[in-house]
Amino acid sequence: MNDRTLLSIAAGVGFASLWDFLAWSAPLAMAAMQILGGVLPYAVAAPTGSMQPTVDGGDRLLHDAGVGDVSKGDVIVYTDGETDYAHRAMFHVEAGENWYDRADPDAVGDASGCEELGNCPAPRDGWVTKGDANPEYDQAADRHGIVADEDIEGRVVFVADDEDWPFTAVAA
Repeated sequence: MNDRTLLSIAAGVGFASLWDFLAWSAPLAMAAMQILGGVLPYAVAAPTGSMQPTVDGGDRLLHDAGVGDVSKGDVIVYTDGETDYAHRAMFHVEAGENWYDRADPDAVGDASGCEELGNCPAPRDGWVTKGDANPEYDQAADRHGIVADEDIEGRVVFVADDEDWPFTAVAA
C-alpha cells in the first residue's frame, strides 16, 4: 500500500488528510492492542512429566488466560501458592462436600472414606485435579488443596513439544 492509496482511503471516508486519519485511528489501534493483550493466550512451560502422554515436562502450554468456563476434563493451568501446575480438572466440588463417594476408587490411594483424605470434606468450592500420569488425585496425595476458580490461570488449548515444536490441540 502506498501513500496515494492511504490518502484516497482517508479522503474517501471523510478525513481531510492522511495525518487526520492516522491521528484518529492511532488511539483506537492502541486500545485494541490492550484489549487483545488481555484475552490472547499465554504460554507457560510444563514443570514435570505428570501429564504424560498428553504433556511432557518442558513442553510449552498455550492457555486461554481465563477466558471461558472450566469443564470436567479440561487441562488447566493454576497456581497453588507460588507454584504453577498444569493438571486435568476431574470434577467440581462445593465447600463442605464429601467428595469421596464421587471419586474414582483407583484415584484415592488407600483411603476408605472422606475422613482419610486431607481435603475431604472440601474446604472450599473448586476442582479436584489429577495429572494424567499420576495414580491419585492431587488432593488425595496431599500435593495441594482444592483448586478454586480464582487460582485458575486458564485452560490449555495447545501444547508445543519442547524438542521440535509441533503443536498439539488439547480438547476436553
